[in-house]
Amino acid sequence: MNPDQAWQSALGQLQMEMPKSSFDTWVRDTHLVAYDDGLFTVGARNSYARDWLDSRLSSTVQRLLMGMMNQSVEVEFVVSADKENNDEQPDENLPEALAPNEGVDPEFLTRTAYCTLYDKIVQPRTVIVVERYLVLRLLPWIGARAFWAYIGFHQAAWMNLRGNVSGRSSVITRLAAPNIARYAGVGRATLFRWMKDPHTWKALRGLVKRTQLEPEWDKDRGGNLHKLANEYIVSLTSPLSWADAYSTYGWLAKKIADGATLEEALEAALSIPNDKLVGELLLPLEQQPPVNDMEKTMPQPFLTVMDVAQDLSLKSPLPESIQTAAELVHAKIVHAFGDIAIKLYFVETVIPQAKMSPEQAALVVATRCRTYTNEATGEVRNRIPVTRGCAELGSWVGIEREKTVWEWINGEVRRVGEKSDDGNRKKKTRKDVGPIPGFLKIEYPNKGMDRTPLLYVRLMEPIFKLPARNTQDGSINAGTGGLGTRQSGGHEMITDGGHATNKTGGLETIRDGGAQPGTGDFETVDWRTWDGLNDLKYLLTTFRIKTSKSSLITLGRTEAVDNFSKEWDLKKLLFQSEVYPTNIKKLTDARVSPEQFIAWMLYAMSPYGQRMNLEPVKTTVKSLLEDPTSFPPAPVFTILAKLPKHVLYGLVTTTAKSGDGAATGNEDWDKNMGPSNPRIDDLRKALFGE
Repeated sequence: MNPDQAWQSALGQLQMEMPKSSFDTWVRDTHLVAYDDGLFTVGARNSYARDWLDSRLSSTVQRLLMGMMNQSVEVEFVVSADKENNDEQPDENLPEALAPNEGVDPEFLTRTAYCTLYDKIVQPRTVIVVERYLVLRLLPWIGARAFWAYIGFHQAAWMNLRGNVSGRSSVITRLAAPNIARYAGVGRATLFRWMKDPHTWKALRGLVKRTQLEPEWDKDRGGNLHKLANEYIVSLTSPLSWADAYSTYGWLAKKIADGATLEEALEAALSIPNDKLVGELLLPLEQQPPVNDMEKTMPQPFLTVMDVAQDLSLKSPLPESIQTAAELVHAKIVHAFGDIAIKLYFVETVIPQAKMSPEQAALVVATRCRTYTNEATGEVRNRIPVTRGCAELGSWVGIEREKTVWEWINGEVRRVGEKSDDGNRKKKTRKDVGPIPGFLKIEYPNKGMDRTPLLYVRLMEPIFKLPARNTQDGSINAGTGGLGTRQSGGHEMITDGGHATNKTGGLETIRDGGAQPGTGDFETVDWRTWDGLNDLKYLLTTFRIKTSKSSLITLGRTEAVDNFSKEWDLKKLLFQSEVYPTNIKKLTDARVSPEQFIAWMLYAMSPYGQRMNLEPVKTTVKSLLEDPTSFPPAPVFTILAKLPKHVLYGLVTTTAKSGDGAATGNEDWDKNMGPSNPRIDDLRKALFGE
């Protein structure tokens, strides 16, 4: 590795290790001025930056460069001659208070604070961003192991690429194996085991390529041989799956057979709307042939639309106009599905803590990728219809054995028992174990209804350990109800009561602020338990939204609390109905009354609403956002919504879910809601959290 490459690699490593603000302020603009017999002379933009680098980073940079050059080195920071005069003088237009003074760092002193425990632990903005095409279309073909291996290479390469201060389009940098394994969600040994498997490299075609099949060696100044690092090409553009490549090939070939030129066929592909790509240019997943069949019938894989165009063209190389059109079609296909952000917390913490296999982790990502946002209301829907059940889920990650996915969803792990008299081992089954029940639940509707299974996807990450109150760093101040002051600086977190494990799905409050007596510094949580709020309970630790005191379960003891004497709480109703937080704020700011929300929910869940196929929450939120003063068209539902809380609770709990049902005694209720109502459980959960 030459000195310039070594310095670029050191910049990439520093960018990953340092805070972004410090790197951008002091390190990003540095450059290698000269190298002479082990001495790196590095230029800084001014004397302030030179002094800062010399006092704080000199030993770190020297250590990094020694590892890259495999020899002793020294580092000297100097002021660049072409920048010294410009950067030393303060800007005349800069306010005096902001102008850098001698000996004072031009920085702003800030202190971060979180309103929720979830944000403090998960850091949801620290993500790995990839194209959804990689998850939706390519993952079923390459398999979970190749998928995570590529994620590891892709993210590590991209992090190093951010250190490309010279502006070059291609940078050769060293990717540390622990970093690749970190982003792949596996251990270092597992990563090397994958890389020794030829099937991994076969699946990674077009994604990661090893340029040298045989190791290369070099001599140092002492004549000793050293093995050079293997070189890999990491594609930051996703290739096409085999099925999509051949589907595109057939579509373009048909256009050419009908009389169009190759360039005209490519332009026709560009004119296809994104929402019609699947079905016209690309085959739906369930119609694609198996990988093994394609390998037998089509041994030559096409990786890009450019490869397809080259095969269809009679000219080599491709004319510039056709090359450009082919690149545009490829970009259209790959980017038409948008991007997905995988939380780094999920990769670094959730996968190893939950002991998820690569296939299980890929299934969670694939299901989350298929959730969607309702553009009319802003709500995120985490229910996915899966027509073919577990077989369809398996096809999303390339698993052909349907029963494997069924066992995952049901949380079953098969273990070999003792030998029987005939010498065979009996198989024993344990239920409610394994990681998948903590992320996915599948529900099969009752007979007589739509039998399409619904998959419930947990969108928020599980918290494995909740920090207890009064930790040594003072990072959590229980019961303050607002943002307090931490003398020691750093991050600050406030809570109004912690949450413990709740097997019944409701909120569980711990009176001492989050720490159970005698448990030490951490409260262990059953992370597989997730309630109907999709774990929005962690958002209840904000200073704006307090936990309401309905039926509480405190330290394992159920306490009867008379909640009917209190008024309805609109925020609680919205949370129990899984309304998106942004819309909760809009509705509360608009001063929507709880009775309006209840009236609309009753209307949507009544036989009238069922006949019109109304979605209760969507209908209610959309109606109230459009007109915050509105009530449903039938006044009787407004009358029912204004009944006393305990009366409405009695009506809801008396109503049967199916069958004839018994009359409740309230004429308006029996006539308009019915003595039996298939949606009564949903209504009970929305109004009372049960």
